[in-house]
Amino acid sequence: MKRLLLTSLVASLILSVGSTAQAEESSTTEETEKQLMLGKRAFIRCVACHSLAEGEAHRTGPNLHGLFGATAGQKEGFAYSDALKNSTMEWNDENLRAWLLSPATVIPGNKMAFGGVPSEKELDALMAYLAEMTK
Repeated sequence: MKRLLLTSLVASLILSVGSTAQAEESSTTEETEKQLMLGKRAFIRCVACHSLAEGEAHRTGPNLHGLFGATAGQKEGFAYSDALKNSTMEWNDENLRAWLLSPATVIPGNKMAFGGVPSEKELDALMAYLAEMTK
């Protein structure tokens, strides 16, 4: 009887742990999807000037495919300002965050006509979206 009770208890614990892990994974997936949706909404202000997919044409601003890890001002086929061409900045999380908050502060003399992302929540979502969509 004790053995049956112990076996039943162990099985219940295993099922409980499995259910908790699945719920946490599902919650994380839902949070990620929500963040990407918010990022897509934030990118609406960027889409007039920037494309994301590999091979898409430059617009008023450069195509952003392969953004993370690239050197600023070096995308072939786009006419960058001298300020951006001559910078040696690499697009990483820290630099891109600063840029999206205030491009004129990060590289004075650039020609990007953008006042900056207005909130940290929107910036977080936009960063997540760009990280996913520019791979």
